[in-house]
Amino acid sequence: MHDIDVRFSSLLIYFLFIAQEVDKDKQKRDAEEMGDAMKSLENRTLDSKREMDIIAALDEMKSMKV
Repeated sequence: MHDIDVRFSSLLIYFLFIAQEVDKDKQKRDAEEMGDAMKSLENRTLDSKREMDIIAALDEMKSMKV
């Protein structure tokens, strides 16, 4: 049980870290994207990958619940 708690805590910390990084990146990207369609597309692609990583981490956390 202790291993599950440690793993769950690690995933939660990772999730919170990602959420903070998203907020920081959003402001930076908004400035970069002004009038640059390719940069906008690149950033949306990165956003999609990050969202998939978050969903995978949440799914793993859900599967740990007993």
